[in-house]
Amino acid sequence: MRWHTALPIKQAIVKMRYGAEAGTSQEAADALNRKEIVYAVGIEGLPAKAITLSPEELQKVAELRIKKRPPIRPAQVRVEQQRFMAVVYLLFPREQAGAHVITPADDEVEVFLQIEAGKISRKFKLRDMMFGGKLEL
Repeated sequence: MRWHTALPIKQAIVKMRYGAEAGTSQEAADALNRKEIVYAVGIEGLPAKAITLSPEELQKVAELRIKKRPPIRPAQVRVEQQRFMAVVYLLFPREQAGAHVITPADDEVEVFLQIEAGKISRKFKLRDMMFGGKLEL
């Protein structure tokens, strides 16, 4: 499970995509400086046959859980098939009118997905998600 909108992940993707030009490419700079409107969480390594639900159905059984807060449902779910494996991308809204914005004081968040084969869940300690003094999700 990976937070694709976290700066260290974005930096790694830019480095992989642009190679030696990563530091000078305007496209690379734009990708790194883009203001994200969602938290993009990728769940990789799933057997393709385990994903029997449509993206719209997966949207109803996925949550971003924060202690003492109502769960956040993804705004969108994308599924990519890669041979016999699948990647599920959960796109949670980063900011909603009247909704809670995740901060380090929340201590931890849990990404949860229920599929036919069982529950997929991972808790993230937010103090471990700090990068350059800033929470990166």
